[in-house]
Amino acid sequence: MLLSELVTSLSTDYFKWDCYINGRCCVSATPVFLRRQDYEELVSLARQFDRLIKKTIQMVMENTALRRPFGFSRVEQQALDSDRGRPSRYVSLVARYDFCQTYKGQWKAAEFNTDVPGGHPEAVGLNQLLGREFPEHYNPDHLLAALQQALVGDSLDKTVAVLYATGFSEDLQVAQLIRNYLTKRGIRTLLGSPINLQRRGNHAELFGERIDVIYRYYPADWLSALAYRPRQEFLRICSDLTTQVNPFAQIICQNKKISAFWWKQQNLFSRREQDLIQKHVPRTIGFRRDRQHEYKSRQAELVLKRAHGRMGEQVLLGDCATPEEWAQALADIAAYEPEQWTVQEYFHTRPVLHEDKKMYPCYGVYVIGGEVAGLYTRLSPTPRTAYDALNVATLVV
Repeated sequence: MLLSELVTSLSTDYFKWDCYINGRCCVSATPVFLRRQDYEELVSLARQFDRLIKKTIQMVMENTALRRPFGFSRVEQQALDSDRGRPSRYVSLVARYDFCQTYKGQWKAAEFNTDVPGGHPEAVGLNQLLGREFPEHYNPDHLLAALQQALVGDSLDKTVAVLYATGFSEDLQVAQLIRNYLTKRGIRTLLGSPINLQRRGNHAELFGERIDVIYRYYPADWLSALAYRPRQEFLRICSDLTTQVNPFAQIICQNKKISAFWWKQQNLFSRREQDLIQKHVPRTIGFRRDRQHEYKSRQAELVLKRAHGRMGEQVLLGDCATPEEWAQALADIAAYEPEQWTVQEYFHTRPVLHEDKKMYPCYGVYVIGGEVAGLYTRLSPTPRTAYDALNVATLVV
C-alpha cells in the first residue's frame, strides 16, 4: 500500500487525523516483523505483569499507608477512595505495557499504561490495513473486540458512554473509533465530556439517555478541574450508578513511582514476582537531593522520570543529554519538586533496521481482562519514545 493511500484510509476509516506531526509523517507503510518466539515472550510477560499489577492495586487500596510513596494528590486520593468499597473492581481491565529489548535479547518494561492507555487508531488501523498484504503472517490485533467484551460482554441492551477530554483531538480519535465499532455491532454508544454526566434518580444519564457503562478515556488528574462538590458528586455517580472501565484504582500503577515501589517493597511479593521485577523492571529509586553528585557522575547510566509524565514527556535519558542539560535538570528537580521524580537505571535498547534507518522499537502490549489483545509498536531515532514516534504495524512471523 502506498503511504498516501495508508494515510487516507487511516484518517477516514480509523479516525487517525494526525498522521503528520510538525510536517513529518508519523505512520509507516512498512510493518515490523516480530519473531514468534519474541511475541510469545511478550505475551507471557504482559500476563505476568497484569497479575502483579492487580495484586499491587489490591494491596494499595486495602492498606492506605502504602499510598504514601506514590505522592498522590488530594484529588487522586478522593478518586481512589471512591473505588474502595468495590474490591472486585481493583483489577487491570484495560492496560498497555510497553517493552523494549536489550542487546542481550532481554525484555525490559519501559512503562505501565494502566489509567487511559491510548494508541487504538494506530494499533488497529495499521495492522488491519497492512496485515491484508501479508496473509501468511499472524496479525495479533483484536483490540476492539476484546474491549467490547470488557464493556458489555455479549449484551446488546446496554448503553455505553465514552467520556473523554474534549479539549484534545487525539482523544476524540480514540473515542470516535470505539463508538463507530460498537455502534456497527448494535450497541448504543454516546460520546461526551465527563461534565456531561448527570444523576437522574438511581441511574446516570448522558444528554438525557440512561447510561449503563462508562469507558473512561480521560486521565484521572482531569478531576482537579472540578470544584470539590461537583467532583464528589461525579465520583459518586461513577462508583454507585454505573460500571466504569477503567476504575480510578488504575492510577496506582500508571504512576512512574510504581517501579521504585516494587523494588523497595519486594518483601510483599512472592519469589516468582520478585524474579519478574528484578529481571524486567529497571532498578528504580525516588530522587534524593543528597545524591545529586552521584547522579551527575553516573549520567550515562541513569534516566530521570517524573511520576505523572505521559507519552515520553518529562523523561530525560542521561545517555542522550549533554552534561549541561543533565546538570540543569538535576538542579531544577532538587530545587522545585524532588518528591515527584524517580531515578532509574538505563538499559540499552537494541535497534532495528526499518526502511534503511536504524530505529529503536517500543512494543506496547494491550491486555484486556487478563488476556493480550494486540500490539502498538512505535519506532524512534533515539532510545526515547515520545509522541512524535513513527507508528508501525506489527506482524508475527
